[in-house]
Amino acid sequence: MTNRWFARLFLVLGLAVPLMLVSVPPLAAQDETAQTDEAVAQAEEEGVVRLADEVTVTGSLIPRHDLSSLSPVSVVDVEEVTYQGTGRIEDLVQNLPQVFASQNASVSNGASGTATVQLRNLGAVRTLALLNGRRMPAGDVYAPAADLNFIPTALIQRVDVLTGGAGSVYGADAVAGVVNFVLDTEFEGVRGEVHWNGFQHNNSNDIAQQLNQEAGFTPPSGNIFNDGGVNFNVAVGGKIGGNKGHAMAFVDFRDIKAIWKDQRDYTNCSVSNLSDTGAQCSGSSTIPDGRFFTNFGTGDYVTDPANGFTNTFRPREGGDVYNYGPLNFMQRNDRKWTGGGFARYSVNDHFEVYAEAMVMDNVSDAQIAPTGTFYTSDHINCDNPMFSDQQRALICGDQTEGNVDFFVGKRNVEGGNRYDHLQHTNWRLVGGVRGDINSSWSYDVYGMRATVNTPESYRNDMSINRLQDSLLVVGDRNDPSTWECQSGTPGCAPYNLFTNLGSYKPVANVQDGITQEALDYIGLVYLYNGGTATKMVNGTLRGDLESAGIMFPSATEAVQVAVGGEYRNESLFFTPDEVNQFGGATGAGGASPAVDGEYSLKEGFAELLVPVVQDTEGFQDLSLELGFRYSNYQAVGQDAKNNSSWKTMLSWAPINGLRFRGGFNRAVRAPNVRELFVPNSIGLGGSEDICAGPNPAFSFEQCARTGVTAAQYGNIVPNPAGQYNSYDGGNAALDVETADTLTAGLVWTPRSITGLSLTVDYYDIKIKNTISSFAPDDVIRACAGNGDPELCGLIHRDVRGTLWLIGTYPDGAYTVSTNQNIGEFRARGVDVSGAYPWNLGDAGYINFSFVGTASLENSIDNPLVAYDCSGYMGNQCGLGRGRGPEPKWRHRMRATWNTNFNTSLTLGWRLFGSVTNDDFSDDPDLRNEGTHTALIGAGSDKFPTYNWFDFAATYTFSDGLNVSVGVNNLLDKDPPLGAGLEDVDYGPGYYGQYDYLGRAIYANLQFAF
Repeated sequence: MTNRWFARLFLVLGLAVPLMLVSVPPLAAQDETAQTDEAVAQAEEEGVVRLADEVTVTGSLIPRHDLSSLSPVSVVDVEEVTYQGTGRIEDLVQNLPQVFASQNASVSNGASGTATVQLRNLGAVRTLALLNGRRMPAGDVYAPAADLNFIPTALIQRVDVLTGGAGSVYGADAVAGVVNFVLDTEFEGVRGEVHWNGFQHNNSNDIAQQLNQEAGFTPPSGNIFNDGGVNFNVAVGGKIGGNKGHAMAFVDFRDIKAIWKDQRDYTNCSVSNLSDTGAQCSGSSTIPDGRFFTNFGTGDYVTDPANGFTNTFRPREGGDVYNYGPLNFMQRNDRKWTGGGFARYSVNDHFEVYAEAMVMDNVSDAQIAPTGTFYTSDHINCDNPMFSDQQRALICGDQTEGNVDFFVGKRNVEGGNRYDHLQHTNWRLVGGVRGDINSSWSYDVYGMRATVNTPESYRNDMSINRLQDSLLVVGDRNDPSTWECQSGTPGCAPYNLFTNLGSYKPVANVQDGITQEALDYIGLVYLYNGGTATKMVNGTLRGDLESAGIMFPSATEAVQVAVGGEYRNESLFFTPDEVNQFGGATGAGGASPAVDGEYSLKEGFAELLVPVVQDTEGFQDLSLELGFRYSNYQAVGQDAKNNSSWKTMLSWAPINGLRFRGGFNRAVRAPNVRELFVPNSIGLGGSEDICAGPNPAFSFEQCARTGVTAAQYGNIVPNPAGQYNSYDGGNAALDVETADTLTAGLVWTPRSITGLSLTVDYYDIKIKNTISSFAPDDVIRACAGNGDPELCGLIHRDVRGTLWLIGTYPDGAYTVSTNQNIGEFRARGVDVSGAYPWNLGDAGYINFSFVGTASLENSIDNPLVAYDCSGYMGNQCGLGRGRGPEPKWRHRMRATWNTNFNTSLTLGWRLFGSVTNDDFSDDPDLRNEGTHTALIGAGSDKFPTYNWFDFAATYTFSDGLNVSVGVNNLLDKDPPLGAGLEDVDYGPGYYGQYDYLGRAIYANLQFAF
């Protein structure tokens, strides 16, 4: 369908509100409570329940007469939104034990600018995010999972989290589960909120202070306070058309302040280095003075500041590193505007039009330390006038002309920090019609058009070609005015990095160092433009078959059915400038090729709710839920593929207040556009070279299988930043993933204990034919272990034996890691939740709520490795899986005292269980005994159980006006240092899971009239 068709549909239908769910009582930690009837009655009174007074439950296409669900659904209610005191949705859902960190505000190096959610540590692309039960658009060209920034926090009524596959209900991507953000769009009047937050921390981490001082770095100390930012939102709603409809509109503004890593002693330096004596501050070997490899494989030098900052080399020492940490953002700045409207109008009982319109503009800057040459130049001329005699002898030996191999790591501190300016402009339009056909049948047909535009600019990088050009210099060494680039390229200026200035500032004269003209020539500002689009049409017909007599004689309710179809088209384009299409920037980590692709799905679906036995002794209710979805999937240029998903769910309530539920789901996930079409290029997917360093973890025989020579063994320079090249990219021949989910559990709401609700649910999710890639670290380990020639052929070492120095294809250092359908993921565990209101009489009552998850397994099994990450963290169970640590147990508990004097006090307890470094696993595919001594000395062998306590208070001045203040991480607990763990500095896993900014303080003013 054309864009014009969608525009006309939206204009015809106008603004509207979709059929919404009933509000969940504040006491509920699960979707079923003892007060079901009262909840429905209240919802009916409020006018929220529509279409035959039935309730739409997340995970089903069939409305219910109550809130019971055959699928395990955890709920975050509106009170939890208030008490967590956050202006970011990612922080709200992150505290759920089922949710693990993904793209978030803590990511700066490698940020997409989006906020995504992943369930069960199985990847954000395997979690389907819904808005009012309908799909959200792709978030970004780099991170296709839905962007949670799009959701207006102030309108959230609740968040439903459905465990396991729901492909038969919602289609592709609902593999690990579904997160449904339900908005309150039916209110009347005006309401709004002003929110502020900040962070206070006492920098008194003795270990971090010592590590910084030993490295010669100056960490912050004592008390520090950071302004976190503000949120403001307002919404207006009311009835229209003589009470035949309703309309509302909202606007939401957020301004988050940047926080640098030099504001915390535990992030002031990277502690990725390990030694037998304990943790050490690390840093990059690309340093301001320059690191020079000469006679490649024999010389390793830096300029010598002790010699009066003249052109003199000295051998490099271990302490010659650059501390890039302080200049990186640990919280990105972020400014967001979101606005929109919802409306519905009932012409009659048979015809109601509705529509939704939402727009977002979100801008965020990701700052990291200055770029560098990163050893991207590979030769230099021996008649170069910028050398001293000593330098020429060390670089060229007796050679006086021609070129020789030359690699330099020079940090471009003169050019300033790198800034990645990230922008997302999102539109989402929904328009539809619905109504009752007769007393038994109803329909709902809608169309949706959603677009995401992602212009991006990256400043202060360097051009590889121009850098090389500016190093090839000719002229009279005694007359710097004659120095010029050998190529004669207009604008080219000599880049004199052979003189150590000490001040690291551009100079006026070329003989004194780096000039502004040279910086202007080699500097880069490169641009990207990209976007995604979703177009879909969905139609559903629902019916109660009582009038047709289709019901079991043992049941009091008839069979209910939902049938329908859906068409969806997903497209993505990414257009970088010419420099980055071919990997022309020194700090880009490789090329960023253009992408332009799309795929479409045609689907038919059906669902049955079959009451089998009801209102009989031992069988208050025995119901069966069946679902099936047929999908025809076709990517551009590919043959169409047919597949299906289905579910079988069973619910048995032997007595009032006790329900057993369970079932089996089959879900499929089609590869997204990036997985299919992104061209192959050099990236930074590796974190460990087991054959690098003076004392390699593996023997020479094992390392020789990975391409190491006898001369190189023990002499391979490890990357101090823990980054190793990978050759990544898409695969147009990818097939769909298939996921099987088994769930079984119970809900207990005893009538004898008013308000008590307890749930226990077991889940087992197995994803086969996973769209993934061989982790470079796994490839190297497996090759070293078995010497498989096909596997070892994926490893490409450069002439020095490294996997990181020369990042070029096909000749260079990298490990092949392109997309494939390989192996399986499996997650098993148990979810537990409970809620109870303790009546205090005249003093009010205390609401207790609890939700916890026990992880029994979170494993990967492919032709290379098979290991279980449950209970572990590390470079394989962390960065290698694109995620953070996986504790055996985590929970969230809250006790809220609702007093009789207009005040509520709440205390929250978040627990994140202990995790062990995966190098200590008994599994041979994980275990690495060579690191044990260093990890123990560094305190990275195990992270203990983390407990965080949160406190909040709310005072209601009058109806519609209240103030909330609170403190999260009340005891100001530091996150783990994570020495030797790459993901601590670069990935979302650790800062996403552990509170990383200290004590969070907030205040909310809410008003309604």
